Amino acid sequence: MGLVVLTTIGVLFFSTRGLSGDEATLAPITVAWLLLTQGFLVLAYILAAIGLGRPLARMFASASLSRLWLQIPLGLGLMLSLSHLLGVLGLLSGDGLLPRVVAWGVVALGLVLLLDQLVRGPLRPESWPVIPAWSVVLAPGLALLLVAASNPPGALWASEFGGFDALSYHLQLPKEWIVSPRLWPAQHNVYSFLPSYLEAAFMHLGQMQSGTADPVQRMLGNEGGWVIGCQLLHAATLALAALLTARAAWVMLVQAGVPARGATPLSICTAAIVLTTPWMLVVSSLAYNEAAMLALGAGAVLAAIDTTIPPGKRSIIVALCIGAACGCKPTAMLMLAPLAGLLLLAGAPPRAWPRVALLGSASGLFTLAPWLIRNHLASGNALFPFAGRVLGLGHWSPEQAARYTLNHGPEPALSIAERFARVFTPEFGLAHPQWAFVPFLAVLAIVALALAPRARRPVAVLLAALLAQWAAWAMFTHGQSRFLVPILLPLSLLGALGLGALALPRASGAARVPLAPWLGAALVAGLALLATRQFSQQAAGQPNTLLVGNVGLLTGMSSDAALQRASETQQREFFDRLLIPEAYINLAIRPQDMESRGVYLLGDSTPAWILGAIGRQPLPGESRSPVVYHTTWDASPLGAAMSAQPETPAEWSKAIKSQGCTYVLINFDELDRLIRRSRYYDPAVTRDRIARWIADPASGLTLERDWARPDSPRSDPASRGTGRSLYRLR
Repeated sequence: MGLVVLTTIGVLFFSTRGLSGDEATLAPITVAWLLLTQGFLVLAYILAAIGLGRPLARMFASASLSRLWLQIPLGLGLMLSLSHLLGVLGLLSGDGLLPRVVAWGVVALGLVLLLDQLVRGPLRPESWPVIPAWSVVLAPGLALLLVAASNPPGALWASEFGGFDALSYHLQLPKEWIVSPRLWPAQHNVYSFLPSYLEAAFMHLGQMQSGTADPVQRMLGNEGGWVIGCQLLHAATLALAALLTARAAWVMLVQAGVPARGATPLSICTAAIVLTTPWMLVVSSLAYNEAAMLALGAGAVLAAIDTTIPPGKRSIIVALCIGAACGCKPTAMLMLAPLAGLLLLAGAPPRAWPRVALLGSASGLFTLAPWLIRNHLASGNALFPFAGRVLGLGHWSPEQAARYTLNHGPEPALSIAERFARVFTPEFGLAHPQWAFVPFLAVLAIVALALAPRARRPVAVLLAALLAQWAAWAMFTHGQSRFLVPILLPLSLLGALGLGALALPRASGAARVPLAPWLGAALVAGLALLATRQFSQQAAGQPNTLLVGNVGLLTGMSSDAALQRASETQQREFFDRLLIPEAYINLAIRPQDMESRGVYLLGDSTPAWILGAIGRQPLPGESRSPVVYHTTWDASPLGAAMSAQPETPAEWSKAIKSQGCTYVLINFDELDRLIRRSRYYDPAVTRDRIARWIADPASGLTLERDWARPDSPRSDPASRGTGRSLYRLR
């Protein structure tokens, strides 16, 4: 009751930050409505996943005391793999009845398996344990997570640049796949070649929505609840990650000699630390994939330290979890595999190591095989866009591959020492404000080493894993703070062991003063205050500005019905006030309804809010895509035309019209960043050529609407350099 009441109070508090009047009243109602509608679908998917894990847990962990806990990551990994496999087979694509039956059929199967456990299995209500009162420390993180996930992407978290990754591929790709023949890599979006297991779950969730036959209208039309559903699904995996980390902490504490009753509050505080760390609240409230990776990693850790499971079966569970984690985010191979592997080997006799390594490698490869086969068939390189020099460049040119590799690995100008030193910087490393004081949990390991002899071995292994993660981050990634998220697992476990050392009974037999749980609660309270402060500072102190209007405001579709009934004068006044280009395109141009009104996005690669943004080349017999875009790494139709006819702007226009586009939306700010500052973009597309294209009468470009910033010169179209502008091609 305390957890429910405090979480409810937290939701009311966080959802009204920065609001007043009617909006302050409507905001909690909006959150409640989203949780009732989309939360129901998310809960069905998650519970079904747990049910599907039942036969795997029985097969590999039948004698384990953590069998029901291991059922969670095994089921989650299986459910994500099934969503991906069904998507690749085309069973989750299309607007007919079949994909919706398949989507709900898999969920129904998992729910039946779980229901059987609830009725006549080990999950019968009479066998449920009493939820400890210490669970109330979870309330602040849970409340903030629910409110943040109910805000549309881009409303919060300045560190994520308007939810760029979510809008460019985490949400965009499921939207494309659901109207395509199947889940398959697309040459205009390189991120579609990543495993995309969680994006497949978003696609699965899209077919579980109720509404019209058209799947994109079902997902984004009206209030666009599917977007919030995807965020809530990712947030739910953070809750699973917190619970699994808590169970792993409890097992480690008991193995270190802490009484089971004393280990319980400490493990709950560990869960709260995972749940309340600002970086986790940021990424998990968006439709990203880090939290699912962390949940599966925590499951792998729990299996690795469970010595009641034979080493061979233990290695299979660990590998299945790590393989599924890599299916969510490939960096799990660098950041989580060393952690789970070291713990696994430390708990197995050396004579079993070869068998453990063989079974683990085979199981992990089995989990990732569908992705590897898919990529090989699509590009000839099973690891594309990686390992291009060895396995082939696929459809890319050497220049594209070099540009991608340069910007997805360590900066060549940095020395090895500088790469490692980045971890201590506020911009790139653990000193980032969104890490708060969590890195200092490692200091508690010193306490465990000094006071708990039985904890020294796991502490040493966790510290070694931390060093391995640090090295992998410094040597193989582009050194961003968000990519350090997997470090939270060993950090939180080290903190639990340090606090547990304070709770050990004295040698004299007298009990210690139980200060350790209260110290853990104080750490959680400090994190909650810092997270609250960071949330309240978003959007210039008005973090919930878009909460009430939500996705329907950004797509414009919440105004569609009223606009259809309005007079021409009222429509004109509405469009004059409309400040969101995507909403203008959906409502005024309506490319989703008319093939002849295609839009080409120049500079923008975040078309998720545009209902017609499919982006792929049409297959034989299909109509053209109503919206054409590409990521900054992929081939540009405009760049190809500029390379072929560098002095003929009229030919550039012909190339765009050949794509079926009548309109061009130019994002000058993004082009300036990509071309001049970051140097990410197609080198054939230059600022001078774009200016010539706009200014040349032979190009046939006519300004339709301008969303330029106030400091932008408006008199000369050739000099326009900020904001976004929509042009029509004659």
